[in-house]
Amino acid sequence: MVRKVSVFLLLAAVLVFAGFTGYAEAARRTFADAFSVDVPSGWQVEEEIEDDIAQFNFTAPDGSARVIIIVGENEEGFTAAGVAVGMAESLGGSEPEEDEDGDFLFTFTSEDGLDGVAFVSVDEETILTFLKIGDHPQMDGFLGSFESVE
Repeated sequence: MVRKVSVFLLLAAVLVFAGFTGYAEAARRTFADAFSVDVPSGWQVEEEIEDDIAQFNFTAPDGSARVIIIVGENEEGFTAAGVAVGMAESLGGSEPEEDEDGDFLFTFTSEDGLDGVAFVSVDEETILTFLKIGDHPQMDGFLGSFESVE
């Protein structure tokens, strides 16, 4: 269930952050039978799937950038505003701003001093958080390579 709804939300989140430039030396990988992405050579990938929550962490080799994607079922009936405000407070971020689709964005500084931006999307079934932390020359190509797996 998380897979079906979250793929659309994930791709929407990626479009918020992505430039569509390519880069060399990337391996196409599929995650949770939900999305595929070109992972740049040397990037560390961690994925943890437990019950109704999946987390995917992508980290640049030099630690200058990370992308964290967390998808879970919305069993408690949370709202996007509620999740965004809670996350922003937890991360010491800015006040979340709602976009035209009812999703929320806010900025924050990571514990290691990197600038970050978070995207939060919630519907009746799924909670999606997408965090882009820091920057790296391969980041735009990486973000632009996300695709849904049919």
